[in-house]
Amino acid sequence: MIALDMGETYFEDADLRAAVAQLDEGNPGAAIEAFGRWLRDNPQSSRASVARFVYGLALYEEGSWESAETQLERCAAELAPLADHCLYLAASAAFERGVLSEAAVLAASVDRASTFGPRAWFLSGRVLLAEGDFNAAAEALSAFNQRYPDAWYSASVRFELAEALIGSGEYDSAAAILRALESENRGRSDGRRAHERLDQIETYLSEAVHDEVDEDRITAALRSARADFDRHRSEQVISTLEPVVLDLDMDDPSACEARYLIGKSYSKLRRHDEASGWYDSIVDNCADSDLRVKALYNGGRAHWNADRDDVAVMRFQRIWVEYAHHSYADDAVLYAARVHRGNGDNDAMRDLLRLQVERFPDGDMLKDAVWLQMADLVRAEDWRGAIAFVDEVGSRTGENDIYSRGRLDYFRARALESLSLTTEAVSAYEAIFRAYPLSWYSLMATHRLMSLSPDSIAVLVQEAQAANAERSDRLMLPADVATDDDLRAGILLVRVGLIEQAKLRLNRARARYENLPAVGAAISALLNDAELWHLSHRVPSERLQLAEGWPAAGTRDEWEVAYPMPFARPVRRFAAERDLDPAMVYAVMREESGFSPGVESWANARGLMQLMIGTARDMGELTGRRRVSESDLFDPEINIELGTMFLRRLGDRFDMHPLCMIAGYNGGAGNVRSWLRENGELPLDLWVEEIPYAQTRHYAKRVAMSWWAYRWLYSDEPVPRLPSSLPDAD
Repeated sequence: MIALDMGETYFEDADLRAAVAQLDEGNPGAAIEAFGRWLRDNPQSSRASVARFVYGLALYEEGSWESAETQLERCAAELAPLADHCLYLAASAAFERGVLSEAAVLAASVDRASTFGPRAWFLSGRVLLAEGDFNAAAEALSAFNQRYPDAWYSASVRFELAEALIGSGEYDSAAAILRALESENRGRSDGRRAHERLDQIETYLSEAVHDEVDEDRITAALRSARADFDRHRSEQVISTLEPVVLDLDMDDPSACEARYLIGKSYSKLRRHDEASGWYDSIVDNCADSDLRVKALYNGGRAHWNADRDDVAVMRFQRIWVEYAHHSYADDAVLYAARVHRGNGDNDAMRDLLRLQVERFPDGDMLKDAVWLQMADLVRAEDWRGAIAFVDEVGSRTGENDIYSRGRLDYFRARALESLSLTTEAVSAYEAIFRAYPLSWYSLMATHRLMSLSPDSIAVLVQEAQAANAERSDRLMLPADVATDDDLRAGILLVRVGLIEQAKLRLNRARARYENLPAVGAAISALLNDAELWHLSHRVPSERLQLAEGWPAAGTRDEWEVAYPMPFARPVRRFAAERDLDPAMVYAVMREESGFSPGVESWANARGLMQLMIGTARDMGELTGRRRVSESDLFDPEINIELGTMFLRRLGDRFDMHPLCMIAGYNGGAGNVRSWLRENGELPLDLWVEEIPYAQTRHYAKRVAMSWWAYRWLYSDEPVPRLPSSLPDAD
């Protein structure tokens, strides 16, 4: 076994580090000047090979091809961990300056199995194309495209393949590739480029293909709509498909797919009344059984949201009757039960829930069906019935995620407490604390114990923290793993400061050893040491989501990587100014952005705390920051300033109740007020279960769990306080 160590920052000189940072952001000028000077002054340094790589990379990025090629060829001979990278860039530089023979030799020398092997293969095809060997180029590029269809540069590969086919006189085959590129990239430069090239070869196409290019509107529209749908451009999907779909015969499968995409896009826009009609037309006219069941399912939800409950139930019922073996069948029963529950028809709800549990005991909705039956008993205060129900269910709870594990055990303990069976209740809460570390229901159990048996919870916390005290010193890996080329190269690149280059290497190493969790943990720890928190916390977070134990001697480091404390100065400053718990700020930041300052959601929420520009500007007025631009939200300090103010404003509205603040951050203050009006008489634990938006319900639990983890790891008071009573709605 070998201890993996990030080591020190590779270049201590501040000018070199600043130049590398600019290069990593796409600005090579400073790196050329700084590293060129450093290499002249330090030609015999043990770090000259790495400096040469940075220098060659900067020259390449600037387009100084001959100088770049010279430096990178030398780098390939001196720097084994990055030899494939250096050779590929040297080959690319030779290609760019038109020395095709050199480019071919250099590209061929890159090991196909290495990180840059696939790109060198593609470059070899480009060399053949540039040399005019169209048949050989087409063969090479076609083989590459089949081997790596999902390469991030696949559009470039297909453009080059189309050119090779054109050069070989295979115009129809080239047209097929260009038509696909045009449709997939509608409204973007690649789409326009493909369209222009199609126009240029139009006279060479066969009559059949020429007619397809001119007349196949729905195929092109569907391709574009699929791409737009995947990018959440719902309005664009609708405007693309509605003009053409009504002209199509319903026997045409394309018409059914188009209608489904339109319906789903209206659903995404929450225009449920309009969505339902498109789903209904599929149910009434389309033969594709899979599409019909999806239309029944989504149509049922659309009718339900449009307050046509009877129609919704009929749609759902058709699924479990006509498509009993489809994966949506158990979902449909559950949704119909919820419709009845919302209308106060509890008998119909119970009948359907029993049906679901009996007919779909292995379905993914089992936990929800079981919970709704339990919730019915809890809300009716039928405590003995609740205990009997949980005992009857036994281990068949379906609780398989962080949002549900321990739920039935917890509410059984609540039933015991409500029957004044205090000793049994305390024992049950203690068992939940031990069985589900740092989970939502363990947190709820902890708060019940604080009032029922303060001495008991003090002992439990002390026991768990005793295991938490020690730390592991180093992460050990098998020798063959610790010396893996990609891992070594990734570590080196992180030390140098070339983070974008390092990510490719480290991701390959992680994927190669996915069956060795220690590798992912080691990489994450190294990235954390390099303060790359947006990259470092992900893998341990996934591993610890369903934690089987509290942070202990062997896992404490991994927990701290999963729950880091970046941007400490602004977090502490603004949390203190707004009387917020810094641990809560970190919990929100972690779940919102994963500590990535530059992230932007499909809904245009930006930055560390994922602020919409309107909200940010409103908060700016309160903090004295009168002008807030969209780009400001990518500045960590500004984003934290405004995000913490938003949290504080939510606190002011809801008596600083943490769960209402958290729910409001995700679901909006107006919705929280509405839920308080409807269910504000409920205790906190049951109120959270009744939040109607699954996204907000899950978010509230997830942030609360992260909040607890932060306090447990870093605070003298390891348990966050959650008042069991709720504030008034107004």
